[in-house]
Amino acid sequence: MNKLFYPIICLFCFLNSASAENKDSLNTSKHFIRPTIYINAFGSGKQKIKKATNTEYRFSQSNIGGYFPLITKINYDKHLMQSTFQLIGFGNILTSRPRFSLFSEYHRLTRLNLGCNSIYTKGKNTFLLTLSPFKAQDKTSLKTSSWRMSWMFIYNRTVNENFSFRLGYVRSFVLDGNPNLPLVGFRIGRYDGVHLTAQFPRNVALNVPFGPKLFFSIYVKSIGSIYDMRDVEYAAVNYSRVVFRRNDFQRGFEFNYKGGSHFNFYFGMGVTQGNIKFSEKQNFNFASNSGSIASGNITRAVFTSFGLQYSFGSAKRVFNNQTMLDAMKLNQQAANSDLNTNPNMITPNNVGKEQQIKNVQLKDIEDMIDVDDLN
Repeated sequence: MNKLFYPIICLFCFLNSASAENKDSLNTSKHFIRPTIYINAFGSGKQKIKKATNTEYRFSQSNIGGYFPLITKINYDKHLMQSTFQLIGFGNILTSRPRFSLFSEYHRLTRLNLGCNSIYTKGKNTFLLTLSPFKAQDKTSLKTSSWRMSWMFIYNRTVNENFSFRLGYVRSFVLDGNPNLPLVGFRIGRYDGVHLTAQFPRNVALNVPFGPKLFFSIYVKSIGSIYDMRDVEYAAVNYSRVVFRRNDFQRGFEFNYKGGSHFNFYFGMGVTQGNIKFSEKQNFNFASNSGSIASGNITRAVFTSFGLQYSFGSAKRVFNNQTMLDAMKLNQQAANSDLNTNPNMITPNNVGKEQQIKNVQLKDIEDMIDVDDLN
């Protein structure tokens, strides 16, 4: 395991002990979003570069990271929640292995990503701002590669429980061409039922619940990144610096299993194809030959992906607050920067259900009580 993983694991072990639930006392949680750690992996079968002979390409990656609430502010008017502000910190480490038969050796690439999500909600409106600097390089260029910045700004309008739409602008290195792109999206259906979500040009997913614990998704999405590589030998020529870009367009399905109030697991499979480019300088256009060493479309291949996540402690109940659920979904999608590798189905554990309560007991209403009200 990469040595950089250990500080993250220690951090979230600390968060787990600090936020452990006391089942004999009131729920004192201050946040809607719980500290969460996740691990996921992706790998494709053998592929070839179109119009190139005797080439073989494979790609695999694994990712560990998490997010945790830093600040949650709630404004009330006559005991009714009017607006909220949440600041969520996140970080992840992605390790990938591109295997390209024309290179003399395989390179192991690492991407270190840090950032924060600022989320403001008022009424039916949600605003998200994500800032995420990252380094992406091979093991020989840890000290010489530069930081890059990805960011995202999204406005979401929750029209009603069955429909919301969003508009935004993102800086992402996933797609071909200009990294600065507009974003348009929507949700049709409730999160606890069959629903369709889309964020063009990032992803589209149809999500179907099979009971309270199992969810099924059919989706299309783009994943990819940009990396700095050092000392690459290709066709008997040694290049001191190579910029590697990749974009995968995935079409597949996913099963997401909710193993309890803290644990989720997912498995996916499908078909992927896309583009790769190795060049001597940064070039955002896959079709451009400027400084190109090797590039082209890659053929289709079967891929598999899986992941798990664990959430610590407890969180404030949101009940039927669809605006807050939209905010939680936005955080889930943005908390790994522009990697776009998160599971398609949101499985919040603090939704709660509206129901009539007879013979009221403390455990039935403790989630509705803010401990500050008792002072």
